[in-house]
Order: sequence, then structure tokens, then C-alpha cells
Amino acid sequence: MMQAYPDHFIEATDNVLTWRDGTRMIFDDSIPNKDRKQRNETPDIEDMFYYPYPKGMPQDTPAWRFNPGTIRYEPFFKKMYGQTKADVQANLVDVVWLEHTTSPITLKVSRINGIADKIKQISEELEQRTDLLPYLVKPGGTFNWRVIAGTDQLSMHSFGIAVDINVKHSHYWRWSKEDPITKTHPYKNKIPYDIVEVFERYGFIWGGRWHNYDTMHFEYRPELFL
Repeated sequence: MMQAYPDHFIEATDNVLTWRDGTRMIFDDSIPNKDRKQRNETPDIEDMFYYPYPKGMPQDTPAWRFNPGTIRYEPFFKKMYGQTKADVQANLVDVVWLEHTTSPITLKVSRINGIADKIKQISEELEQRTDLLPYLVKPGGTFNWRVIAGTDQLSMHSFGIAVDINVKHSHYWRWSKEDPITKTHPYKNKIPYDIVEVFERYGFIWGGRWHNYDTMHFEYRPELFL
């Protein structure tokens, strides 16, 4: 965590992360044998690493309930990006997405951890690939203070650290028809890996690597790449 977020911590000792303002945050709450519900609803920081984030070209569809990055310790993100909607908004900046195309759009993104600068660099890099532009124009959005559908937990869009690309070419498990036999939502994806590779290189995880897939979704989580 100190390597991923060097501007925020001064020490990591005795199971405690110490923020630069002196705030102390427990890494492992020492609750043994958590089940899936406990990890998702009452996680600690350690639980965020429960699913190892895979790297490289996806070889198969995600395994059953394999959702790397979806376990999130909310106090951590509130401490880093803002406790309230107003707190987060105070750190949002405008980034012009696909600035040099015929349909640029302004995204509101957090400046914390240099995320806005990274989004700008991602945009400039992807803009060179005209074959990828259909997946990138008309992005689904960035900042939106809201909970994740079906939960009472804040979405990462609430902190201005997530980007949804073009919804038209994306798939989301809640929008798919459940298989009546397996009671699952068959995995679907059309997003080219070339787009995923660029986002991941800048520290953004991809929702297309989840069993509960959200292929338009990218969020800044550099700790999961280390």
C-alpha cells in the first residue's frame, strides 16, 4: 500500500498503516475464516487482496465468483478521496477525453494520485488508434456519487477514480439474461484487449476480469498490480 500510494502513508508497522496526518488504519482485522458475504460487506484492507488480479491477455472467462478488486474497504477510499460528495467534488478536475477527435467530451476526474493526468495520457495514447475509437467515444461517465446496484456500498465512481467507456459496446452482468439451468449470467465481452492493456499500464483495473462482469468499467487501483 505504501508503494502504491506513496503520497499518503508514512509508516506500515505492527498491522497498522499510518497516514501522513497521523491517522492509523488497521490492515488485518484478524477475524478468521470470513465467508464471501463477510469479505464483501465488512472487509478490512487485507481482504481487498483476496482475489489476485490477473495480468496479460485473458485466456478464459473469469472463474465462478472470481471478482478481483470488487472487495473494497470503504473507509480507505473515503480517507483518500473524500468523506462526502462535496469533499470529492473539491478535488475533481476537467479532463478532455479524445480531445483531437470529432467528438471530444469533458470528464470530471479526481486529481488525487495524479489520476486526472493519467486519464489524459490514456486518452492521448488510445486516440492514436482509430480502430479503437468506436469503443471510446460517448463514454458512460466518471464521477457519480452513488451506491453500487444491489448493495449499500459506494461505487468507485463516487470518488472520481473510475471511468466507464462506451456503453453501446459493453456488457454488464445485470443486463444479461440468466441461464435457467446454471442460474448464472453467461460471460460476454467485446472490448479489445488493446484498450485494457493501456488502462492497466496506468494502474486501472478492468471490470471485464470479473465473474460479475462490467466490461465498460475501469477504476484506479494500483495496489492490485504490485
